[in-house]
This record gives sequence, structure tokens and C-alpha cells, in this order.
Amino acid sequence: MARLRNLEWVLFTYEGATWRVILTTPTLAPSFCEEIRTGAAVALCHYEATTIYIDAGFPEDELAETLHHEFHHVKGRDHGNDAHRFFADSSPVVVSIYKAIGINLLPPLPSGWERLQRSSRRWHAKKVVCLSQLQGRARAEAIRDIFARHVAHDAAMGEVRAQGLAEGSERVRKLFAQWGLGSPSSNLGTARQNAVAPAKSEGDSSPDRSFVDLQAERVERIERAGRKVVEGLAFFPDIHAGYHDNDAISCGINVANLALRDMPVERRHLVQLGDILDNDAISSHPRRKVAMLTFDEEIEHGRAIRRRLDTEIEVAKKSICLGNHDDWIERYKVQRAPAFASLIHVANVLELDSNGWDWCHYRHHFKVGRTAVSHEFGRSGANAAQAGLNGPNGKVFGHTHRMAVHYAGMTAGVFRVSATLGCLFRYEHADYGPDAQFDEQWCQGIGIGFLDDRGLLWLNGVPILEGTAIYNGAMVTC
Repeated sequence: MARLRNLEWVLFTYEGATWRVILTTPTLAPSFCEEIRTGAAVALCHYEATTIYIDAGFPEDELAETLHHEFHHVKGRDHGNDAHRFFADSSPVVVSIYKAIGINLLPPLPSGWERLQRSSRRWHAKKVVCLSQLQGRARAEAIRDIFARHVAHDAAMGEVRAQGLAEGSERVRKLFAQWGLGSPSSNLGTARQNAVAPAKSEGDSSPDRSFVDLQAERVERIERAGRKVVEGLAFFPDIHAGYHDNDAISCGINVANLALRDMPVERRHLVQLGDILDNDAISSHPRRKVAMLTFDEEIEHGRAIRRRLDTEIEVAKKSICLGNHDDWIERYKVQRAPAFASLIHVANVLELDSNGWDWCHYRHHFKVGRTAVSHEFGRSGANAAQAGLNGPNGKVFGHTHRMAVHYAGMTAGVFRVSATLGCLFRYEHADYGPDAQFDEQWCQGIGIGFLDDRGLLWLNGVPILEGTAIYNGAMVTC
């Protein structure tokens, strides 16, 4: 039998962009579809990839209404209902009304979709059994996550009861109060990720135990749950090809290979945080120094560095968030040759698609678990990383050429990281500020991160000094 894989269901064009609708399962969904992978959502609309992912494990009426609902998201991020409700109750009514007026909401399903449906249903069935075994705080957290993905209190309570987590609202309120999670109503409509359910723990029902006992029990429960690292990541920050530091890049590659060597290749992810190009030759900024390289030379340097990352680090996934320097090509086209604006893109110039790179536009982002990754989030100063802790999820970015990693949160529900990870080029070329400031404030380096099965990113910055770094007690050179 052929290996189970995602299936393309619908292909359509909207405002010049080609969109795909993909049928998937929680185990097949890409890593950035965390809501589907954890069962927190039936579908996800990914704007950078112009793709809608839908969990195939539901009846045809629910798939039809889910698809109809996701079409509303295509126009923009704020259009439609972000709660991604399960349509078990409303779908038969909605679909039957449309059928009555001669409209079929369900396009023909692709051949083999039934296998995806069976696989997804098995996953959801196992999850329900696992949830029903939870005790103590883990049970309360699972209830909180159910409330987070429902709009109506009654719908949330229906799922709580169906999964055997509580028999009524009074029991739910008691669990929330006991574990300091707030009232259920405060979580309605909140976009929280669904935590991976720990295994059942024996004797975990007593509400009155000391803090020390509860902490020890929590550690034991985590160990029994077998929580694990699901992805290892190497983050390469601003490179500015043509003015890059070969020794720093070589050292970063060696650190990445050392850090990820015990991780299976299929769980390794390489992320380049943008400004892989400098594009000084087409810069519109006033400069103190004459451009050292032609545009063609800068592009060739960029391709050569991309080839190094392709061949010298073995990973299953490669992603890049294009930066402001990369975007100078787009600005140059619009200003100088608008007729060619749709014909050439920096992604084509760097040959990203043909070499297996996922990419997103400048000032767009993608998710690693709960953490947003982009070239920048609007700040570039010394406090940019600290400011990135604002909000419920973390941020990882480049742009500042500084290195700083900040953590916050005492529980899995609020734990987050914000980091800016330095650069990999020679500051002597920069001509938009005092050399002394760059020498003292900027830092070469890379980031090494590990994503756990709750969607939490554990990240370290690894500074590189004169082609040398220290990682896990080992001296790493170029």
C-alpha cells in the first residue's frame, strides 16, 4: 500500500495568487500548522504559502462547511471567525439549505481521501481516550484549551463532557480555581495552543498537598508523559552576501552540525532570518563609501552562500524570512522598472523554490510551534528582544545585528522566548552609523533551538568571535 500523504483537494486563483486546499491529518500536517497537529483546529489558512490545510477526519458535511468558512479567510487575516469552530451541529443544517437552493458546498473529494479520514479519526479517538485519563492540573489545562477554541460556553462544555473531563460547569470552575487558571469564561475565544496530554498518573486526585509535593508530582508526570523534542533548529541571522564573514559562516555551520547531530535528519530545520543579500549596489540610501561590488557580484555571492547552506548542513526543512535588504530588489523594480515588477522576485534570483526553501515576504512571518519567526517585528534597537516578549507568544528575528535572548513565563501556557540572534557579516562595510557603535554593539553568531511537543521553543544564542564559538563545552572553529 502506498505511503499516506497529504492530498490536494481544490486549486483556485484569487487576486492573481494561486491558492491550494490540502487535506491532511494531525500527523501529516506541516510543523507550522500547530493548531491542526494538536487537534485545536479543523483548518488553517496559511497566507504566505497561499494554502488552506483542512483535517480530513470529519464527515463530508463538516468538511464542506469548513471549506466554505476558510474561503472567507482568503481575503485577509481579519476576515472571518478565527475560532475555527468544529461544525458538528451546524453543518447538516447549513449544507442542506445550500443544497435546497441548488448549491453544492462540497467539491469532489480527491481519490484516496478516505484513508486520510480513517487515519485522522484514529488519532482523534486516541486523543479522547488520553484526555479522559488526565488528572489534577493536566486535566484542568486540557479543559482550559477546549474553552480556548470554542466560541460558545455550551459548545465547550459539550466537548468537555464528551471527553470525560468533567461532568458539569461547577466541576470545571472548581478545577480552574484549584489550579489558578481563571474562570472558564475568561478563556473563550482566546487563541491558545492545545497542550500534549500527559499519561495518566496514579494517585493524582488529592487537592490539598504541599507546594513541594505538587512540584515533584509535576516533574514525575512530565517524565511519565515522555515529552520529547520534536524538532531541532539552526537559526542563521543577517548575512549580507558580498560583505559577509566566511569564517563566521563556517563556524556557524560547524556549530549547527554539532548541535543537531543527535537529531534525526527528518526533524532538523534550518532557518535563515533574512538579509541574506546586502544589495548595496542598488541601495537608495545616501552612503559615505563607494559600493564595492556590482549587483551581479552580490547576487552570485548570495547564491554561493545559499549553496553552502544547502550542502553543508543536512536538514529536512529550510526556511527563510526575507529581510529589508532583500526587499530592496522589490523597491528598485517598482521605482525604476514597474513593468517588470511581476516578472522577477528575490526568491527567483536566489533560486529558493527550486532548491527546496520555504520563504515568506519581508515583514511577514511563519510559526515555529507557538513562536513567530520573521526578519523583524518593527524594532531594531538594543531593547528589541525584550519588547518582543509583549503578547502571548514569542518572537525570533534578525535585523538588529545584536544578540539577546529573553525568556518569560512560569507555566507552559505563558512560557515564551524573544530573541534577536546577531549577524554573520563584517561591520566595517556598514556606512549608516558610527563604526565604534557597530564594533561595540553588534555581535556575530547563530541561534540553536529545540521545539518540544507542546510547541515551546527552547533557544540559545551562540556568539561567534573571530571565527570561534563555544557550544556545549566544545570549542568550535571555522
